[in-house]
Amino acid sequence: MILVFLTAFFVGLLFSGSPEEPPLIVIVLTVLIMLGVFVGLFVLPFLWVSVRLMAAELPLATEPQLTGSASLSRIWQLTSGAFIRLLLISTVAVILTFPIQFIVGYLPQLVLELMSLTLEPNSLIFWVFELVSLVVSLLTGIGIGGFVLPFWQTLKAVIYFDLLNRREGLGLRLFETE
Repeated sequence: MILVFLTAFFVGLLFSGSPEEPPLIVIVLTVLIMLGVFVGLFVLPFLWVSVRLMAAELPLATEPQLTGSASLSRIWQLTSGAFIRLLLISTVAVILTFPIQFIVGYLPQLVLELMSLTLEPNSLIFWVFELVSLVVSLLTGIGIGGFVLPFWQTLKAVIYFDLLNRREGLGLRLFETE
């Protein structure tokens, strides 16, 4: 909504006092510029921090001497320079899990909500449908979480092991030379 308001505001400033409407190209360019500003100021910094901290609990779980803040520092250090690779891995994982979550989690609730639109809003049957929709949503959410969460945790463990291996190696001594 803020983007729409700002776009309308800037187009209005450009054509204030003009009797004709602004050309379509001006509106499209303004929207594209505002979208670019929004992505640059909000989306990219959010992605940068969230992707770099997505496995922040793993150093805490695998290295017993670390505290919570040391775990954050450790994962921040390990992920430096790996943003694009981690973003691509996360994007592929979201693309793989979203259809499953949509079909199992949202589709049954959507069907029940559409069925409830045919009922009178203050009737008992309407509220029964709403309650059934809520229970189905809760149960499918818990059920799909049981499948998707282990996938994400495994993915984060593989990413952490890969980052650790790339930065510090496995810590193996293959040849002893004196």
